Amino acid sequence: MHTQSTGDRETFCVKEQATGGKFPFRVEVNVLKIMQACQEPSNLDDLFEIVLTHLLDIHHVRQAEILLYNRKNDLVLVAEGNKSMYKGLNRHKIMVQSWMMDSAIRRSTRRIRIPTLFLVTSIALKTSEELIGFLNIQLDRIHSNNNELFANFNLIGFHLSTKIKEIMLQDEIKELAG
Repeated sequence: MHTQSTGDRETFCVKEQATGGKFPFRVEVNVLKIMQACQEPSNLDDLFEIVLTHLLDIHHVRQAEILLYNRKNDLVLVAEGNKSMYKGLNRHKIMVQSWMMDSAIRRSTRRIRIPTLFLVTSIALKTSEELIGFLNIQLDRIHSNNNELFANFNLIGFHLSTKIKEIMLQDEIKELAG
């Protein structure tokens, strides 16, 4: 295992996979930062803020949002983040609102969004038993042959869904014990 720099991004290369080294899988350093930082938070808002902050640091990611199913089986937007340039610096605008999961209100604001023509990829957030939501990632350009980028997003989605389920179960245990 080693890190290497490829142009404007660093990658972490795992050469020996289950296929005996035939499939090199490159994981960006920001993906590893997400996986490491996800171990710390004990509530959903902190988790979403950390994940979106590091996700927006990944090259070509323009916007990301996390949607989860509530108890009524409605899909609810619980966090979103945008990356914008200001005086040559990347700035992140992140909004987390996990309270929306149990709220009767469907949306916190009534703003009109201008349609965009960017590629959006949706990663299913699922555990072994159920689909718990989606991670939508908007890219600043279309990546037709970049399977490594989408593999990184799937890895983030898998790790995020596991941590979300863990926090939800901890909250449920506290609620039953309290």
